[in-house]
This record gives sequence, structure tokens and C-alpha cells, in this order.
Amino acid sequence: SNVPATKHPLYFGCFLRKRLQSTRLRKRLFGQFYTPAPIVKLIAKLTIKTRNDRILDPAAGDGVFVEGVYKRLLELGASPNNAQKQIVAIEVDPEAYSRAKDRLSRVKILNTDFFEVYLSKFNAIVGNPPYIEQREIGRKSAIRNAVLSDEKRIKMNARAGIYAYFIAHSAKLLNEDGLLCFVV
Repeated sequence: SNVPATKHPLYFGCFLRKRLQSTRLRKRLFGQFYTPAPIVKLIAKLTIKTRNDRILDPAAGDGVFVEGVYKRLLELGASPNNAQKQIVAIEVDPEAYSRAKDRLSRVKILNTDFFEVYLSKFNAIVGNPPYIEQREIGRKSAIRNAVLSDEKRIKMNARAGIYAYFIAHSAKLLNEDGLLCFVV
């Protein structure tokens, strides 16, 4: 897949330019609320049906879903090498990206903006998108254009939080019989 250079990530580039000292503030501004492993395991089991499925996590955080879907692929009989190649994850926050890479270094995890990357289709898309209130979303009109410009069927309230854009954009990346499951 082609990954364009991202100078200013759409949804919170303004926060990346600030040095965020407080973990609590950083989590609030980045909309980071991590998912417990038992929920990840359930979602992986519900959405990943074959050992050949291609999976996307568009907001990887610290990589808990990446690890969960990797384990699910192994359960279904995928080799460790193939399982790693079938997963694509994206995380815009450099600190969370680093933790995700530490968790599963050979999985394709991109440190970029989900709304600015070209991706092919997937059998399953899973994750826990960020919870950023609409008034705190940086470059919101650019996100709306990226997600809704070619979709005449989708109507979205301008006050929608960032997770709604993650859902709409992810749905466009599903194979015809693909499954999407997010914690929202």
C-alpha cells in the first residue's frame, strides 16, 4: 500500500506539536481508552473467520488488538509468518505506536494518519477508535472531506465525534462479506 508522508495528521496534528507531559491529558486529547484483553479476544473470535483473513486495526493504540487478532489467526491455523503479514495496523501517536511495535515487531504497523493512507480491502476491521469530541478534532473539515466526499449515501451530523468517522471510513475498506467490530 502507498503511504503518503503525513506532515500534519488530520485528526490531532495540533496535539502532536505540543509536548504533552501529563499522561492523563495525553490520553484525553488523543481519545485513548484501552480495551481489556478478554473483550479483544471476543471481538477477534467474532470477526476473524479463517486463517487467511486480512485484518485492519485503524487505531492500534498500544497494540492490544494487534496481538489479539494475531493470536486468533494462529488459533485458526495460520503460520506465525503468514499471520504477521495478514495484519495491518495504524497508530498516529508516536508513543503508542512504539508500544505497539514492541508488542509485535514484525506486524505491519504504520505510524501515520488513518484518514490519509491508501489501503486495500480487508476481511475484518477491529479496534477501539479514539473518543475525541467534535469540538476538539483538528482539521475537521478535511476529515469530513476525506471520509464523506465520495459517499453520497452516508449522512453524518457535523457534531459527530471522531469515532463516527473511523466507522464510516473503515466500512469503505471492508470486503463485500467483511466484518467490522469496534468498541464504541
